[in-house]
Amino acid sequence: MTRKHIFLASALSLAAIAPSRAQETPPVAPPATATPAPAVIELAPWTLVYKKGEAPKFRTYIKADGRNIEDTADIKIRLRGTSSNTVKEVSEAGVAQWDQLDLTRDLVINITAFTLTEVPKPVAVTFAPTGLMTKRVNPGSDPFDPSEKALPLLSSYPAPTVTVKTGESWKTTVPSPLLKNRQVTFHSTLLGTEKVLGLDTVKVKIQLDFPTAYGDDPADICHLDGTYWLDATTHQLVRLSYTVKNALLPFASKNVVATTYVSRIVAGQNDKEDPEGEKLFVAPMPAKPAEAKG
Repeated sequence: MTRKHIFLASALSLAAIAPSRAQETPPVAPPATATPAPAVIELAPWTLVYKKGEAPKFRTYIKADGRNIEDTADIKIRLRGTSSNTVKEVSEAGVAQWDQLDLTRDLVINITAFTLTEVPKPVAVTFAPTGLMTKRVNPGSDPFDPSEKALPLLSSYPAPTVTVKTGESWKTTVPSPLLKNRQVTFHSTLLGTEKVLGLDTVKVKIQLDFPTAYGDDPADICHLDGTYWLDATTHQLVRLSYTVKNALLPFASKNVVATTYVSRIVAGQNDKEDPEGEKLFVAPMPAKPAEAKG
């Protein structure tokens, strides 16, 4: 007789010798208390507020998996880095200009690891109070690299132009940075407010589809789906978590799915690491070449 059988036999014998309560009226359970619905909040249109001289730091994690353009081998990329955004100027209209500088970077492509060995040149960023990155100049990149051109879209947090309540959505349409005479539309939804890293934040869901080439090939449509959290006072970024399908890389590739986690570094909260981001930074196993197709 197994331990399980012994346990069942013992339970049955105890039931047999215990005083029978089958004839007694069972106690009436108190009515269940309904879980209160989340409070509906209402927020007026907001703007992003920056101050000259401030230099918030961020930690970024990226996990990207896909195939090479010939479809003969896997591509596995893991990145973990820290950066600072030093605000140089803020116009009367609230347009901010800052220098984004990489401080540390750990990069693994398939099984080859790279580290930041020299001080990079800062990336010049222009950010509108409407939450849109309007310009990004990286002196260390190829100006024709489509993955660089797409970054202003992936780094924007469009503010609503009307008052919104929890669950309500708004659209923001901007020119495509990749294709002439094309536009792309952000779809944003207010999810509510939340405490993040000890800060009061506004939580927003965002979706964006944009073509990366002319034509109707679904493989050329980049799809972003994610959530970001903004400081409830300044509406600067506190955290974001995105998944991008058909993501662009600096080299030819296909079927790339990239997951990105960015978090502001807040003293006493996440000085050393972000546990959710660390889950993405797992060194990939050696890539296996695809079987020959006959």
